[in-house]
Amino acid sequence: MYYALLMLQYIGIIALFFEVIYVTRQRSSRMQTLLLIVMYSTMINLVGYTLEMEATTKLLATQSLKVTYIGKPFIIFSLYLFVMEYCGVSISKRYRNIFFCIGLTITMLVYTNKYHHLFYSSIDFVNSGMFPHMVLHHGILYNLYTMFLCYYFLGMIIVCIRKYRRHESPIIQKQILILLSIIVFSILSLVAYLLNITGGYDATTMAYLIAVFFFERLMRKYGLFDTLTLAKDEAVDNMKNGLIVIDIYGNTVYINAEVSN
Repeated sequence: MYYALLMLQYIGIIALFFEVIYVTRQRSSRMQTLLLIVMYSTMINLVGYTLEMEATTKLLATQSLKVTYIGKPFIIFSLYLFVMEYCGVSISKRYRNIFFCIGLTITMLVYTNKYHHLFYSSIDFVNSGMFPHMVLHHGILYNLYTMFLCYYFLGMIIVCIRKYRRHESPIIQKQILILLSIIVFSILSLVAYLLNITGGYDATTMAYLIAVFFFERLMRKYGLFDTLTLAKDEAVDNMKNGLIVIDIYGNTVYINAEVSN
């Protein structure tokens, strides 16, 4: 089982590398930029965790863990922004900066954990489970980080459900159902990891990779890389006048760049 999982990790890294090349070659847009951030963050996390799976000592495993956290905190953050953009919900620059600072703070907490033990109260290296792995005992700040993840996931689910209810188009509803399925799958993977159901294997690593592939397929299948879609986005976002779109429930569903800045 261990070697099968390790092989999946390597296949995922190679496949994601080619996906990054494909998306990079598409026309520039906000969604393309967000998807690339998701991809780069996922690839760093994937490489780091693959090194962690191959680690034979606590020192090597700990160093690999630090590599994963260069990308890991930014995966959900960028996925959240991607889903918001996909559903037509604009996030102001101020909140984007706040989310980025939260991710950067988490990375720094992991790198300095040996001095404060606030993120991981202790770290053990065991030979049980599917393969030798670290047992990470969560500190108070890790629990707070988990709460932020729940906030991101809940926000994505609420926005997707609202968009599903607003639109009667079967195509749009199908897109939203796919998004919801990806989000729920990611949540279940996180729960499985936290409850140690997967025998030490961090299932979120593969869940985020699958999410990236599905998001890229959605953009490709429904023409979100095409010229007309990008031209509309550019025209609306660069209007000299502010534009705010409100749904029938009084909720703000879109704010263009003039307002958010």
